Amino acid sequence: MTLYYGRTRTRDERYFDPAYTDQLDGVPSHLNMPNGGTWAGTTSTMFDTSSRDFKRRLARGEVVMHDVYLDRVTMEAAPTACTFGPHPASATLYLHGNYGDYVYSNAPQPTAPLVDQNGMSSVALQKCFAKMNSSPIMGGEIAHDFAKSLSMLRRPFKSATDLIWRMLGHKKARMKKTTMSAMKASASAWLEYRYGWTPVVADMQQLFIEAHGIHERFEKRRLVARSGEEVTTKVSRTFTDVNAGGILLSGVTTMEDFYRVSAGVIYSVKPVDTLNAVNAILGFRPNDLIALGWEVIPYSFVVDWFIGIGTWISAMVPAPGITMLGSWVTGVHNTNVDITGTMKYSRPNPTIWYTGPFGKVSKKIVHYARDTQPVMTLCPVLSSHALSIKRQLDALSLVTGSCMSKLNELQHSAQHVTQLLGAGSKTRVIHGR
Repeated sequence: MTLYYGRTRTRDERYFDPAYTDQLDGVPSHLNMPNGGTWAGTTSTMFDTSSRDFKRRLARGEVVMHDVYLDRVTMEAAPTACTFGPHPASATLYLHGNYGDYVYSNAPQPTAPLVDQNGMSSVALQKCFAKMNSSPIMGGEIAHDFAKSLSMLRRPFKSATDLIWRMLGHKKARMKKTTMSAMKASASAWLEYRYGWTPVVADMQQLFIEAHGIHERFEKRRLVARSGEEVTTKVSRTFTDVNAGGILLSGVTTMEDFYRVSAGVIYSVKPVDTLNAVNAILGFRPNDLIALGWEVIPYSFVVDWFIGIGTWISAMVPAPGITMLGSWVTGVHNTNVDITGTMKYSRPNPTIWYTGPFGKVSKKIVHYARDTQPVMTLCPVLSSHALSIKRQLDALSLVTGSCMSKLNELQHSAQHVTQLLGAGSKTRVIHGR
């Protein structure tokens, strides 16, 4: 019988940094602002679950993982030194010390954008299961595209080189036609580089790596598949003359959030003979045919940019000889809040406004959570990432090539219609004689 118990541990590494409001000339002041200070430093709270027979289970070769939760808050503030005066009829006020808590509690904060952390966890976990079940090299896809690969190797960047030779041989070509051809050739060259040469080189490298590491994948009893997702957001808010106990605060609050989700799957591989090992590496197993069917569909990779259907298929179709031993998802959410600005205060009779900067205030908040044995969603998950620069160029090249082809088809159709109309007019003239 395994006995589990939870425990909470806290650590307080803060120190008190005082703040003061002094009157330099001794004249009584009507400023109603309490003297105080800031608890600067770090506080941490961690909760985890453990078992009393932890070491015994590890000695038996079991995979032992427990949930962990951690919250850490760090407060930092530069010292403030503001002088409100001199004034002909009022005392000169001098604010000095650490006003971090005072500023942080009164300065408005921006609204952070919503981030789907559950979706990030699902994407990362599906990638791990896909790595566990899929083959390192998609041999079926390579065989399907073998004819295209031979053509590419025989005439690299064919459309681009043909365009250059045509431009050199016909220097008086029309500008419109040359521009359209150049756009189409550039799009084709980029797509050939991205989805022709780059995959071929990557497959050769992966084949070399797998050939040297075949013993690790099919003789080692226990392996780990890992994956991760990251999202960063940054927003700011400007505030002006916010009344904070008699003093007006103005400045900017900047909030930056960093989300990272890491997932992992521990699994064992049943030892196999050399032929089955080669089939598993090259992707010729029966379970690889389903993923291959999706990959060979035209433009299926574009769909995977937005929703990972290919990853989901590989994750859902189990591979023979593989047994999952455990899984986990770790989420880290870092929030950094920085506040900079000024304090403004008026002295009466006559009313004079005085302004001085307060010290920069920073608060860092860390939330860490590790969940063990998470349940993988049974549906494909939308991607949480915007398209990268390379993917944007891919999309632009696909659209450009398609648009240029459509324009050429329209142009040829218009020329054909014009020829038919011209032939019809000539016929009518002949019959009219």
